[in-house]
Parts: sequence; structure tokens; C-alpha cells
Amino acid sequence: MNNIIKVIEALNESRTTESPVTIFHAGTRLYNAKGTTGDRVVNLSSYDKIEARNLLEAWQDLTGSILPIECPNKCCAAKNKNARFNLVGAHVLKSHAEHDIRTGEEVYIVPLCNSCNTSGSDMDIVLDEDLAGLRLIWNESDVKK
Repeated sequence: MNNIIKVIEALNESRTTESPVTIFHAGTRLYNAKGTTGDRVVNLSSYDKIEARNLLEAWQDLTGSILPIECPNKCCAAKNKNARFNLVGAHVLKSHAEHDIRTGEEVYIVPLCNSCNTSGSDMDIVLDEDLAGLRLIWNESDVKK
């Protein structure tokens, strides 16, 4: 299933309530979100003239952060293996979920190497540095066909 995050709606909603950027501190434990494979940026170019082609670029543009030199996961098995060239915009949660993410739930976009991103929701993700997370509200009703 190709669920889609409606980035514009999520960010506009975030603007009225709180910042869409959350700072996760070193040592924070995060979890890969289930059911997010295949998501992509929707209509992001109309938000503050940002032209992101993928979630990693959206993370950079909207958090104002630069990419880490290597995967920020302390438990990463691919550390020091050109991980910076293999970073993706990963969907993560602050708590472990046994179910696919549901409409209305918060998900965060952070850079992780492809290996950590695809290792499943049971893999340990422990940040070895402070890292900005882009907070989005999941909306699975918007499926692009």
C-alpha cells in the first residue's frame, strides 16, 4: 500500500499549534514506523517555495539542518561505510508500535542510512548526536494511484 503524507496540511497544522521541528537529543531511542514504505513528498514545492524531491530534502529544507557525516544511529552496522551517500528520509516514531501507522498519528522524518531505515521496527535506533526531526501528521486516506 502506498500511503502518502500530505506534507502541506501537516505543516500548516503544525504552524498553528507548534513548530514542525523537534530536537531529539543524543541518546534518544526512536523506532522505525511500520507501513510507510513508498511514501513521497506531496505538493511540498508550494510550501514556502521549497523544492524538495524527496523526504530527505524536505527534512533539510524545513529543519534548516545539514546532513550528518554518517548515520546518526549509534547502533548502525554500516557506520563509516560511506553512509552519508546512503542517507534517506526515514519515518520514525518516539515509541514502539506493533501496528502500521494510522491516520492522525505523528511521525518524524530524520536522516538514517538505508540499512537502518529498512531494518524494521524492532531495530534499535539510538541517536549518537542531537538531531532535528520533522514532525508530520500521518494521513493514509490520501493514496496516490
